[in-house]
Amino acid sequence: QVGVIKELLCTNRSTKERVEGYTKLYTEILKITGKQQVIADLGAGLNPISYIYLGYTPKYIGYDIDLEEKKICNEFFNILGINGKSIVLDCSNLKNLEEVNKQNPDIAFMFKFIDPIEKANGKGHKLSEEIINQLNAKLIVISFATKTLSGRKMRYAKRGWFERMLNRLEFKWQVIELDNEIFYVIRKI
Repeated sequence: QVGVIKELLCTNRSTKERVEGYTKLYTEILKITGKQQVIADLGAGLNPISYIYLGYTPKYIGYDIDLEEKKICNEFFNILGINGKSIVLDCSNLKNLEEVNKQNPDIAFMFKFIDPIEKANGKGHKLSEEIINQLNAKLIVISFATKTLSGRKMRYAKRGWFERMLNRLEFKWQVIELDNEIFYVIRKI
């Protein structure tokens, strides 16, 4: 079963990069956040399939614009009897965040979500701030790549602009680093 799940995760670039680190990642996140009951995963892709690495059984809602990945994730949830679903929704559209908030998420994941939506949208960092502020989840985990598409380490893996924004908003935050990714665990309280 775990082998099939790993194979599925390896079909997506982002989940493939973290497949060997999921257990460590979720252990580190849970040390900071505790076990939250409702997880919203924005720009989820196939990340909902990593559910088996969480180590507990929360409700899990994944949001992405890819219909095929939604179908795969929903089939995964159904086969394993998991309280989860995957929904096609463009979370870079601020109006759509109302749908996410209706689920009353305790925690939101946005793994490698911010950079591509900012690039595509043209609103820059303002969009990230608006999304974070509009989400009703008190805990948010946001990640950024630390390697370029060619596989080279980025000179400045940490996002200074992002850290300054979090400080300006007076959010508490901690950093978790994996080989290819940096995660900001944010508490909005």
